[in-house]
Amino acid sequence: MPLPSGPRPLPEGAEPERAARSVRALKLVLLDALAQHLEGLPMKQEELAELLGIARPRLNRLLKRKVELFGLEALATLAVRAGLAVRVGVSRPYRRR
Repeated sequence: MPLPSGPRPLPEGAEPERAARSVRALKLVLLDALAQHLEGLPMKQEELAELLGIARPRLNRLLKRKVELFGLEALATLAVRAGLAVRVGVSRPYRRR
């Protein structure tokens, strides 16, 4: 049986705002780790941009940590190109009783 395509509805009780905050938090962690790594390399911005396969202005936005300009997948791809290992963990939310 083929899987359904297109966006799936959120489960009942899911909070879209919480999901968006979680994605933003992941992006911030990844962006900060990538920027710190790049800032520690003894390379000029032009060389870093070439290594990552992006234009120098885009690299500058990354180094200024403009998270809203980058998608999660793009950040993960750039991190791998920079030589970082990217791992994602998923767990059930903590529920109070």
